[in-house]
Amino acid sequence: MSFSPEHMPSEPETFPWVVEVDGRVHDLSITLYEHPDASSRDTLAQYYGGLGERGLALPKAVHELGVNDLQATAVELPFRELPAEAKYIEFMATEAPQAVAAHLNERAGKPGDAPAHRLGNSQGSGVALISAGAAPEGVDIVAVMGVLGLNKEAFQNHPLGAKAGFLYRFAVKNALLRMEQNLLVDPKGNFDAIREVGGYVLAEMLSGRLNPTLDYALDKSLVPQLSTLIAEGHDVGLFLGKRDPNFRPKEVGATLDTIGARSLLHVVPGSHGTTNNWGGRRQLGHVGRWVRQVEDDRNLPEPDEAQVA
Repeated sequence: MSFSPEHMPSEPETFPWVVEVDGRVHDLSITLYEHPDASSRDTLAQYYGGLGERGLALPKAVHELGVNDLQATAVELPFRELPAEAKYIEFMATEAPQAVAAHLNERAGKPGDAPAHRLGNSQGSGVALISAGAAPEGVDIVAVMGVLGLNKEAFQNHPLGAKAGFLYRFAVKNALLRMEQNLLVDPKGNFDAIREVGGYVLAEMLSGRLNPTLDYALDKSLVPQLSTLIAEGHDVGLFLGKRDPNFRPKEVGATLDTIGARSLLHVVPGSHGTTNNWGGRRQLGHVGRWVRQVEDDRNLPEPDEAQVA
């Protein structure tokens, strides 16, 4: 697949983020991959990628959203620069998007608290929902795909146990489905996914970071954050691949039924996508088109009262 230059991000920008957690100061940095026209939008859009999606996948995500007329900034967060403990993961997911929003708003000449769209995939969907639920006044539309945190019970009740059950779904079933969908259509994308996502997971496993990260993710329910966004009147879209073995539409739908929110669920073709390859980008295209449709529907003229009468 070729990528049109007008939708490709410019050179990545890295800005410093100095934070204090539990009395310790950490000098961190956040990297942005931005569509050339992103700053000109009335509402800025942030995108957070899945596990291991970095310099190969994030530019492709920006391109795909741009093709679908949504100029976004993809964000690479410095998870590896903090310990893999629940309090640090929670801090990163909650606070980093606020820092990104403030940086982008300042650069675009917008008020520091101007709301932004929050988008995400897989692990990034958790970042989007956690940060949006913590500060709903700072977000507008929330649209995520491959949503984690909404089928917690399915993993807890898995016969192999939560962690082994997830790894079986992620490393075996999903890998086979991705290859089936992308091997002939997008062999380079498949290679990129193995190289970037697979390499990241392997490095996390060897460093001892993978287990505590999974423990946090599989024990986390994002129903409270989702309920907050619904109560605050936000437009929310949850996108899942029809054959996603990690976060199955049937399981997520059952959770949404408990809060009367199944209408938020959009089931699209494919499995659990990475934007490195064609299948994941196709799913992200659905997300981008939905966000633009919501924006367009808001801008429709009010019906003439005389005509309505």
